[in-house]
Amino acid sequence: DVYGELSFALGHEVDDGFRARLTFANGFKAMVDVSTTSFLPEAKFWMQSASGSVVIEDREMNGRIVRRTGAEEEDATPVQAGVGLTKTMAPRIL
Repeated sequence: DVYGELSFALGHEVDDGFRARLTFANGFKAMVDVSTTSFLPEAKFWMQSASGSVVIEDREMNGRIVRRTGAEEEDATPVQAGVGLTKTMAPRIL
C-alpha cells in the first residue's frame, strides 16, 4: 500500500518536497519525507523504530544511533518526570 503527497511550500510551479507512507506485505510501515525548503545547512537522514533511532548528520555519514536499554523488553519503562510519568525520559544508551 502506498500513499503520497506533494508539497508546494514556496508557491511555485514545481514540487518543493513529498511525503510517502509505505506499508509492506509483512506489515512493516515506513514514512519518507523529503523537502528542498529546509533551512538546515546539510542534508539529514533519520529513522525511528520502537527500539531506537538513527540520524545521519551530513554527507560524510557522520551520525549516531540511540537505542533503548533492555532491547529485549517489550517497551520502555515509564519514569517520573515533572508532574507525571513519561517514556520520553526513559534510560537510553548512546
